[in-house]
Amino acid sequence: DTLIFLDVDGVLNVGVRGDRGAPLLLSNDNMEALFVGSDNCADVEPQQEVVLKIWSAARRYCHAVCEDGKLLSETLVERLVNIMRSAGPRTHVVLSSSWRHLRHLDSCEVLEAAVSLRLGRRFKFDGRTEIVEETSQADRIRLIGDYIEQHCLNSGAKALSVLVLDDLFVAPLNGWICCGHQIRDVWDVERYLRGRAPQGCEVRAKFLHCYEEWETDGGVPVQAGVGLTDKDVETAKLFLSGELGISGLLADACRAPGACAAGRIAMGREHPMLPGSGPSPGPPCGAEREACGPGESDRQGAGNG
Repeated sequence: DTLIFLDVDGVLNVGVRGDRGAPLLLSNDNMEALFVGSDNCADVEPQQEVVLKIWSAARRYCHAVCEDGKLLSETLVERLVNIMRSAGPRTHVVLSSSWRHLRHLDSCEVLEAAVSLRLGRRFKFDGRTEIVEETSQADRIRLIGDYIEQHCLNSGAKALSVLVLDDLFVAPLNGWICCGHQIRDVWDVERYLRGRAPQGCEVRAKFLHCYEEWETDGGVPVQAGVGLTDKDVETAKLFLSGELGISGLLADACRAPGACAAGRIAMGREHPMLPGSGPSPGPPCGAEREACGPGESDRQGAGNG
């Protein structure tokens, strides 16, 4: 069995973090409103720094700009479909985005229609993570873990491949806590997800974090959910085909005292040939997981996702 968990904002579009909560969508409408000084766009902050951030993102990701009032990038939807085509027949695509909520029903139907058109067959999401409000990146990962655990129990699967596509609310992996597990990099996310499988089910996990941060030419920091890249597509297809087989234990070796800096760098998103797959390092988090809620240590300030 294979589960693909899909976030939408920051994965099938590009969103730049502003100063007022929700990310700013990289779209023709928003760029026009910003650059001509329009006051008619509620999604726009009329500040020079925001203009610089959007302009910088547009220069990097012009291929992913949303057009004609749409919330989806045609290029990024096509990349998703490319990944889906490489998945096997026993694949479930699960909506883990905030788009799973009833208030986004119309937008979700537009997404399903867009995927159907490119797949050449009718597409509907096979499932959704629990419909509750998320307040942190940890909530998103925990809910995905809940779904993995329940799927294994319900299906009786002995082996499961899990692919997660998410920008985690335009946020870095910088040491926040999920159910007692410190999340410092993609390996930590993958290790946590593997550990959520019940005994008797072996899980391979790959997390593609569609997030980047950089500075503009003038030194303004930018954080963005940058959507699926060509490298992400290549990595996902290799993972789904089973060709990524390096054990997640490499991550532990890279963290060991005296490990070289190159080893740490190799764990990043720029090196898709190093997956977070392999056998689970231990049993599910059990009582610790049951006791886990969106406590203060989990809260890192979620936005749209």
